[in-house]
Amino acid sequence: LSLTVKKNSEGVKAGKIHIHGEYMELDIEVPVKENISDVLDNNTYVFNDSYVAIEAGHFADNTEGSGRFVELLGFGKMVSGMKAFPVEKTYVPGKDAPYLTYKVYVKDAGKYGVTLYIGPSNPPYKDYKLNYGIACNNDDIKIINAIPEDFGIYDGNASWEYGPLNNIRLTSSEFELKEGVNEIRVYAGSPGFVLEKLVINKIDKPVAYGYFGPVETSFYKK
Repeated sequence: LSLTVKKNSEGVKAGKIHIHGEYMELDIEVPVKENISDVLDNNTYVFNDSYVAIEAGHFADNTEGSGRFVELLGFGKMVSGMKAFPVEKTYVPGKDAPYLTYKVYVKDAGKYGVTLYIGPSNPPYKDYKLNYGIACNNDDIKIINAIPEDFGIYDGNASWEYGPLNNIRLTSSEFELKEGVNEIRVYAGSPGFVLEKLVINKIDKPVAYGYFGPVETSFYKK
């Protein structure tokens, strides 16, 4: 019995099991998956067939600016929330804002949606904005307002009423991810911004809605 591994004409690795007996010989070809742990850093999430779900406190890096992100254990609906301190400060993503880095390994390059689960804070000022920044790999930072355009503080306004009722706000962005490890950075912005979870999915495979969102998926831990 012997095993050899080589690449076929398309560059895909395959293994061949050779069985040698007294009266016969048999070759069996089997697909071989590379051990991706060799290219993964600590707290790198591995994309399954549908999505990746990341608890906010399980970041790969926490980079300080003129403030820093602090984990609030037991905050909200998830395991914890990540909030920038000092809490009253407005940060400018890309300049003085602290940011969290999350690493995700995907097999297929393409368009992916990144949904942030955010604490249900109302806008801190009359401009009706609850801003944060988000970027992927070397892309420019996108400034996202977590408050819907139809938001208003009056009875009957669904955007105002259902944030506290559901105890969460959801916002989504679209990015091109490369094959391999991708870095997603989330920047502090307005006071009141608290990150609880990230969910990443292929654009053509939306994640089914749930009150708590999808359960956290597996990640590499050294």
